[in-house]
Amino acid sequence: MKASLREHILDVAEELFYAQGTRAVGIDRIIAEADIAKATLYAHFNSKHALILAYLQRRSDRVLGFMGDTIHATAGESAKSVVMAMFDVLQHNTGVDSPFRGCAFMLAVAENAGDEPIRNIAISHKQAVSELFRSVIGADTPGAQRLAEQIALCYEGALSTIAIHKSNRCIEAAKASIENCFKIAADPM
Repeated sequence: MKASLREHILDVAEELFYAQGTRAVGIDRIIAEADIAKATLYAHFNSKHALILAYLQRRSDRVLGFMGDTIHATAGESAKSVVMAMFDVLQHNTGVDSPFRGCAFMLAVAENAGDEPIRNIAISHKQAVSELFRSVIGADTPGAQRLAEQIALCYEGALSTIAIHKSNRCIEAAKASIENCFKIAADPM
Protein backbone atom coordinates (compact mmCIF):
# COMPACT_ATOMS: atom_id res chain seq x y z
CA MET A 1 0.00 0.00 0.00
CA LYS A 2 1.37 3.38 -0.97
CA ALA A 3 1.95 5.76 1.91
CA SER A 4 -0.11 8.92 1.95
CA LEU A 5 1.53 12.16 0.93
CA ARG A 6 1.40 13.35 4.54
CA GLU A 7 3.22 10.20 5.66
CA HIS A 8 5.78 10.64 2.87
CA ILE A 9 6.50 14.19 4.04
CA LEU A 10 6.83 12.94 7.62
CA ASP A 11 9.17 10.14 6.49
CA VAL A 12 11.47 12.63 4.80
CA ALA A 13 11.27 15.13 7.66
CA GLU A 14 11.94 12.45 10.25
CA GLU A 15 15.04 11.21 8.48
CA LEU A 16 16.40 14.72 8.07
CA PHE A 17 15.39 16.06 11.49
CA TYR A 18 16.86 13.08 13.31
CA ALA A 19 20.09 12.95 11.29
CA GLN A 20 20.80 16.68 11.13
CA GLY A 21 18.57 18.41 13.66
CA THR A 22 15.32 20.31 13.62
CA ARG A 23 17.09 23.67 13.48
CA ALA A 24 19.58 22.76 10.74
CA VAL A 25 16.99 21.40 8.34
CA GLY A 26 14.86 23.99 6.62
CA ILE A 27 11.52 23.66 4.92
CA ASP A 28 13.10 24.08 1.48
CA ARG A 29 15.33 21.06 2.10
CA ILE A 30 12.35 18.94 3.13
CA ILE A 31 10.40 20.08 0.07
CA ALA A 32 13.33 19.22 -2.21
CA GLU A 33 13.98 15.81 -0.61
CA ALA A 34 10.28 14.94 -0.60
CA ASP A 35 10.00 16.14 -4.21
CA ILE A 36 6.86 18.14 -3.50
CA ALA A 37 5.67 21.69 -3.98
CA LYS A 38 5.78 24.15 -1.11
CA ALA A 39 1.98 24.41 -1.27
CA THR A 40 1.75 20.64 -0.82
CA LEU A 41 3.80 20.75 2.36
CA TYR A 42 1.74 23.63 3.75
CA ALA A 43 -1.50 21.86 2.82
CA HIS A 44 -0.49 19.13 5.30
CA PHE A 45 1.49 21.15 7.87
CA ASN A 46 0.83 24.85 8.40
CA SER A 47 4.38 25.52 9.60
CA LYS A 48 7.76 23.94 10.19
CA HIS A 49 6.88 23.89 13.89
CA ALA A 50 3.74 21.86 13.15
CA LEU A 51 5.89 19.45 11.13
CA ILE A 52 8.37 19.10 14.01
CA LEU A 53 5.52 18.39 16.44
CA ALA A 54 4.04 15.79 14.08
CA TYR A 55 7.47 14.17 13.67
CA LEU A 56 7.95 13.92 17.43
CA GLN A 57 4.45 12.61 18.06
CA ARG A 58 4.83 9.98 15.36
CA ARG A 59 8.21 8.97 16.72
CA SER A 60 6.73 8.66 20.20
CA ASP A 61 3.91 6.49 18.87
CA ARG A 62 6.42 4.30 17.05
CA VAL A 63 8.76 3.86 20.03
CA LEU A 64 5.87 3.09 22.37
CA GLY A 65 4.54 0.66 19.75
CA PHE A 66 7.86 -1.19 19.61
CA MET A 67 7.93 -1.35 23.39
CA GLY A 68 4.33 -2.58 23.42
CA ASP A 69 5.20 -5.23 20.82
CA THR A 70 8.00 -6.46 23.08
CA ILE A 71 5.62 -6.62 26.05
CA HIS A 72 3.12 -8.56 23.94
CA ALA A 73 5.80 -10.94 22.60
CA THR A 74 6.98 -11.74 26.13
CA ALA A 75 3.53 -12.11 27.70
CA GLY A 76 3.54 -14.65 30.48
CA GLU A 77 7.19 -14.10 31.36
CA SER A 78 8.34 -12.48 34.59
CA ALA A 79 8.36 -8.71 34.81
CA LYS A 80 12.15 -8.76 34.98
CA SER A 81 12.36 -10.88 31.80
CA VAL A 82 10.03 -8.51 29.96
CA VAL A 83 12.06 -5.46 31.03
CA MET A 84 15.30 -7.18 30.02
CA ALA A 85 13.76 -7.98 26.63
CA MET A 86 12.93 -4.30 26.20
CA PHE A 87 16.59 -3.44 26.82
CA ASP A 88 17.62 -6.17 24.37
CA VAL A 89 15.48 -4.47 21.72
CA LEU A 90 17.12 -1.14 22.56
CA GLN A 91 20.53 -2.77 22.19
CA HIS A 92 19.55 -4.26 18.83
CA ASN A 93 18.16 -0.93 17.56
CA THR A 94 21.27 1.01 18.55
CA GLY A 95 23.89 -1.35 17.17
CA VAL A 96 27.12 -0.31 15.49
CA ASP A 97 25.50 -0.04 12.05
CA SER A 98 22.57 2.01 13.28
CA PRO A 99 22.35 5.77 12.64
CA PHE A 100 21.52 6.29 16.33
CA ARG A 101 22.25 9.86 17.50
CA GLY A 102 20.51 9.64 20.85
CA CYS A 103 17.02 10.26 22.07
CA ALA A 104 15.07 12.24 19.45
CA PHE A 105 13.11 13.97 22.20
CA MET A 106 16.19 15.12 24.09
CA LEU A 107 17.74 16.34 20.85
CA ALA A 108 14.61 18.31 19.94
CA VAL A 109 14.28 19.83 23.42
CA ALA A 110 17.96 20.81 23.42
CA GLU A 111 17.69 22.41 19.98
CA ASN A 112 14.46 24.20 20.75
CA ALA A 113 15.02 25.45 24.28
CA GLY A 114 11.98 27.22 25.61
CA ASP A 115 9.57 25.65 23.12
CA GLU A 116 6.84 24.35 25.43
CA PRO A 117 4.90 22.29 22.85
CA ILE A 118 8.09 20.36 21.95
CA ARG A 119 8.97 19.98 25.62
CA ASN A 120 5.44 18.78 26.39
CA ILE A 121 5.64 16.03 23.76
CA ALA A 122 8.99 14.96 25.23
CA ILE A 123 7.57 14.93 28.76
CA SER A 124 4.51 13.00 27.63
CA HIS A 125 6.71 10.45 25.87
CA LYS A 126 9.01 9.99 28.87
CA GLN A 127 6.00 9.58 31.18
CA ALA A 128 4.50 6.99 28.81
CA VAL A 129 7.77 5.02 28.79
CA SER A 130 7.86 5.06 32.59
CA GLU A 131 4.20 4.00 32.67
CA LEU A 132 4.94 1.08 30.35
CA PHE A 133 7.63 -0.10 32.73
CA ARG A 134 5.22 0.32 35.66
CA SER A 135 2.54 -1.68 33.84
CA VAL A 136 5.04 -4.49 33.23
CA ILE A 137 6.03 -4.54 36.89
CA GLY A 138 2.42 -4.56 38.02
CA ALA A 139 0.68 -2.41 40.61
CA ASP A 140 0.73 -5.23 43.19
CA THR A 141 4.53 -5.36 43.26
CA PRO A 142 5.89 -3.65 46.36
CA GLY A 143 7.57 -0.39 45.36
CA ALA A 144 6.31 -0.67 41.77
CA GLN A 145 6.36 3.07 41.12
CA ARG A 146 9.88 3.52 42.45
CA LEU A 147 11.11 0.45 40.55
CA ALA A 148 9.55 1.76 37.32
CA GLU A 149 11.25 5.12 37.84
CA GLN A 150 14.61 3.42 38.39
CA ILE A 151 14.20 1.32 35.25
CA ALA A 152 13.14 4.37 33.22
CA LEU A 153 16.20 6.21 34.51
CA CYS A 154 18.42 3.29 33.41
CA TYR A 155 16.71 3.44 30.00
CA GLU A 156 17.32 7.20 29.70
CA GLY A 157 20.89 6.80 30.88
CA ALA A 158 21.50 4.10 28.30
CA LEU A 159 20.11 6.32 25.51
CA SER A 160 22.45 9.15 26.50
CA THR A 161 25.49 6.96 27.01
CA ILE A 162 25.02 5.19 23.68
CA ALA A 163 24.85 8.54 21.88
CA ILE A 164 27.93 9.95 23.59
CA HIS A 165 30.16 6.88 23.34
CA LYS A 166 28.81 5.61 20.01
CA SER A 167 28.57 2.17 21.61
CA ASN A 168 25.68 0.24 23.07
CA ARG A 169 27.82 -1.80 25.46
CA CYS A 170 26.34 0.20 28.32
CA ILE A 171 23.13 -1.81 27.92
CA GLU A 172 24.78 -4.64 29.85
CA ALA A 173 25.55 -2.26 32.73
CA ALA A 174 21.98 -0.95 32.64
CA LYS A 175 20.64 -4.51 32.75
CA ALA A 176 22.89 -5.30 35.74
CA SER A 177 21.54 -2.21 37.52
CA ILE A 178 17.99 -3.30 36.78
CA GLU A 179 18.76 -6.77 38.10
CA ASN A 180 19.84 -5.12 41.37
CA CYS A 181 16.73 -2.94 41.43
CA PHE A 182 14.52 -6.03 41.15
CA LYS A 183 16.47 -7.75 43.95
CA ILE A 184 16.12 -4.75 46.24
CA ALA A 185 12.41 -4.43 45.43
CA ALA A 186 11.89 -8.12 46.23
CA ASP A 187 13.83 -7.94 49.50
CA PRO A 188 14.08 -4.33 50.70
CA MET A 189 15.88 -5.45 53.91
